Amino acid sequence: MISLASPDALYPLVRESISGALDFMIRRAIVETAIEFCRESQLVQDTVGPVSVAAGDSVLLVPADQPYQGRQLIRVFGEQMQPGTDGPQLQAGVDYQQLSGNELRANRAYAEFNAIFVVEPRQTAITIPQILIDDYPLALACGTAARMADMPGKAWSNPQLAADMKPYFVDGYRAAFRWRIENTAFNTFQNPVVKQEFF
Repeated sequence: MISLASPDALYPLVRESISGALDFMIRRAIVETAIEFCRESQLVQDTVGPVSVAAGDSVLLVPADQPYQGRQLIRVFGEQMQPGTDGPQLQAGVDYQQLSGNELRANRAYAEFNAIFVVEPRQTAITIPQILIDDYPLALACGTAARMADMPGKAWSNPQLAADMKPYFVDGYRAAFRWRIENTAFNTFQNPVVKQEFF
């Protein structure tokens, strides 16, 4: 379960750069920026399973009533015979089909079917993941300010401000991506030590 929060806490940070915009416009821009941040950083992840599935069964990663949705699969694994054991990683197109960012179809029966995936807020969301507000508020505020300053024909339009703020947002989601890679056990790769004999 993903911890969600209102984006209202980011209003003061966004208003430092953007004045004249109404609150609902800022809220919409924050949600759109949070979607992009989640998509690029792969920071917010969730799991589904273990569930028992038959061949041809669909697996919905996130129910439709949630304010967020599955976006990208990180790892899918399953065990056909022995429940309780971590089965091998499954291959897309062979063991399962990805029907959308939020739905899979199993090609075989599994006693335990598990998936780890990236989530992002839905376009209709009014909340965003709490971790974005806690750990990356400045990056999110800069991304929102860049998005709003890039709107043509508005009183707060400022292409120079958008160009200045965008790199801070990009640095933020890149830092979040690095953090996620470093702190996810199955993503780490250990190079074996090469042993050589010297005379």
